[in-house]
Amino acid sequence: MSRIGKMPLVIPSAVKYTYENNVITFTGNKGSLHLTIPEGFSLDIKNNNIFVINNSDNNAMWGTLRNLLRNITIGVDQGFTKELLLVGVGYKSKVEGGILELTVGFSHTVKYKIPSNVNITVNKNTEIIISGIDKQVVGQVAAKIRDVKKPERYKGTGIRYRDEVIILKQKKGK
Repeated sequence: MSRIGKMPLVIPSAVKYTYENNVITFTGNKGSLHLTIPEGFSLDIKNNNIFVINNSDNNAMWGTLRNLLRNITIGVDQGFTKELLLVGVGYKSKVEGGILELTVGFSHTVKYKIPSNVNITVNKNTEIIISGIDKQVVGQVAAKIRDVKKPERYKGTGIRYRDEVIILKQKKGK
């Protein structure tokens, strides 16, 4: 039995939903998203509470499905953001025409095409804010941008998440 799967999902009053043919669609002030309910599961909707009903022995997917629904309701109501920091001498970024340009110590600027369902803004040339309604897409875009220049273990330079802690290694001595 999944403890998370059994919990009811409370839908905020600003979010509207429709449930037809195993597809639930949520619409909020940020946009709309839908999720196809897999076989072996059904939804019981009562008074703006959604209960995920497990009709199979798949307990692992039960809690995952409930949290996917929760992430969609939060996304269409409030949205998700990830913040990246560029740490290093001469590191900077800018957004021009749907392309994020990163100058991070290479001989060339790295260009990243911004997906249509994600918004990227740059503050002070060294802070990148990624926002959107789909948590998975926002996290994936942040991870791809971070992979351009991961934080280095000796100096700490590179692209890192705002809340990421980099433990620096000591230099090798004689």
